[in-house]
Amino acid sequence: MAELGITGVSGLCEQGMDAIMQIEYSRAIDQCLAYPSQLEVYAADIHQVNRSRLLRRKLAKLRNPSLVAQTEKIAAQHHPNWENCNSYTRKLLSRNVHIIFGYHLNKPIDAVITWCELDNFGRPKGGTATALKMASDAKIPVFNLYLPNKAVTLNQIRQFLQYKKIRFS
Repeated sequence: MAELGITGVSGLCEQGMDAIMQIEYSRAIDQCLAYPSQLEVYAADIHQVNRSRLLRRKLAKLRNPSLVAQTEKIAAQHHPNWENCNSYTRKLLSRNVHIIFGYHLNKPIDAVITWCELDNFGRPKGGTATALKMASDAKIPVFNLYLPNKAVTLNQIRQFLQYKKIRFS
């Protein structure tokens, strides 16, 4: 994706799609196939950056300090149990607002590609669920590679890229 000129946006997570995207974009940057500006990584706080072992962690953007109250309000509207979240969890969830809507909340992403487990009712699990709910409510397409028929999901991603006029082979 990096080689196609697509900007990758994620949280500073060392697992799952976040880690895969950051590792692959770092590789593309090292090989001069992509620019560092194509990698947008958001962190909950400086401690998350300092603890990270990911290669490009220093590129991580902390939550926009002038928008903390607004991002927390948006995250609270999309999380089913906000009042029981501790301070750090709230930071992580409000960081997801930046992932979906941008640093200034005025540049939403075009789509979400995720690997998110589902609960027994077919709903996304974990903190990613909040981000996916935000995206869905904003009519941003979500492509979940966790779903059993990956060929269908990959074809949907291909069709989306074609719709966006992104050339690939």
